[in-house]
Amino acid sequence: MRLPRAPRFPLSSARRAVDEGGSVPTEASHPVPKARRLLLCVAGGFQAYAVPGFVLALLRHAADDVQVVLSRAAARLVQPYAVEVASRHPVFVELDDTGPDVYVPHIELARSAELV
Repeated sequence: MRLPRAPRFPLSSARRAVDEGGSVPTEASHPVPKARRLLLCVAGGFQAYAVPGFVLALLRHAADDVQVVLSRAAARLVQPYAVEVASRHPVFVELDDTGPDVYVPHIELARSAELV
């Protein structure tokens, strides 16, 4: 006794190109523009624990440089040092902090960022 054949679903365009002997479209053929500097402001939601991984993904795919500002509640959910290591920049907790060459953070961070 034969089993019934599984239904065939339409192939994606990339899979169809491979089956037909063509090439698969790559990121190099369709470059996505990257923001040079991105400012990420994180509130105290439960997803704040995932910020270091999100920062790494942003650096890999969407931005050349990411600066992070955490609220006090977010700083309780994720260690600022973990975000600092991921972003390679000092992390500001609220906008009361100051850093090297940053005297008024909410103005200087916004001026340097292309995307907030």
